Amino acid sequence: MQSPHQLGDLSSWYAQMRNENPVYYDEEFPLIFGPKGSWQVFCYEDVRRVLSDYSVFSNEYMPKIEENPIGNSFNQTDPPLHGKLRALVSGAFSVEAMRQLEDTVYTQCEGLITKVLNQGEWDIVNDFALPLSASVIAQALGIPPQHFESFNAWTKMVVEGTGFYQGQEGMKNFFLELFEERRMRPQPDLISHLLTENMDPEHIFAHCIILFMAGYETTSTLIGNALFYLSEHETLQDQLHALPGDIPRAINEVLRLRPSALNMYRIAAQDVELKGQWIKKGQFVTAWIGSANRDPSVFPYPNHFDLDRTNFSQILSFGHGIHFCVGAPLARLEARIALEVILRHMKKLKVRENTQLVPATSSTMLSGFKSLPLTFEVRA
Repeated sequence: MQSPHQLGDLSSWYAQMRNENPVYYDEEFPLIFGPKGSWQVFCYEDVRRVLSDYSVFSNEYMPKIEENPIGNSFNQTDPPLHGKLRALVSGAFSVEAMRQLEDTVYTQCEGLITKVLNQGEWDIVNDFALPLSASVIAQALGIPPQHFESFNAWTKMVVEGTGFYQGQEGMKNFFLELFEERRMRPQPDLISHLLTENMDPEHIFAHCIILFMAGYETTSTLIGNALFYLSEHETLQDQLHALPGDIPRAINEVLRLRPSALNMYRIAAQDVELKGQWIKKGQFVTAWIGSANRDPSVFPYPNHFDLDRTNFSQILSFGHGIHFCVGAPLARLEARIALEVILRHMKKLKVRENTQLVPATSSTMLSGFKSLPLTFEVRA
């Protein structure tokens, strides 16, 4: 199949797939960690089952080899080990932990906006979303800020699939040195906490790598996607400025219509039938979240941005079931505060004229933009 970024209006493509090919095998579909060939699943009920029924659709789809630390992360395990590993990091994203982070996120948002407020134009991705998300997740983990540029390069290599194993090797070598430092001088951060647990070092590497990538790449993409949508709807900008309590619902609709992850992978743990197609044990399965979120059987008028939807809990952008994204509260917190602070200072946000928008990655997995130049007026 073509990359989704080459298909133009994804809503039309999603509808076509749900109606004509709701479950089909694409032997050339590239997975970011190397293999080709995967079943493609598009309808809501099937996507949700693939994401949640780990006894049939296992989350342990990556190779567990030395070159692939991510393969040992809690995100790449099923019960019973999954619960034990996830519990070690979930506290960092608790309600109380998010409450303690609020002031930090507000301060960082204000600082980033102050730098550009007199310019009338900024790149929301590179001037704001990426540095904000990198700073917040790095602070939670305990990564010194001077290493952000390196982590950005390593993360891109992994998520784009251009250097899936090399990017992880770079992060692993960095963490080896940082772990030694934290053992000698512990800090109030997640890395120091993990080092006190009786864990295999490979699991610690894996947790740190997957948490940084999720907190950095997907959160910055959510913020960029939200601002892109707002840039096309000036009245919504004014509404959310006047009623900031509506911002969480607006974020839900952005997550539904423009999820950071267009799809998620699984591997069949046994032979299974979906929509009359037989998926064999050991075959990869790609669950198209972007399509499921626009399934009209669940979301009436699926291509319409509607703040009054009552079933936001059914959105699949952060997954479903026991593998629901552990960092979702942090992504929501950053996006909520980002929109609130931006709209407090800026109005009439628009994509700069004659801008050729470029996808952040050629990967079939992620949405977002490499750059998103916006013009604005200062709100009095």
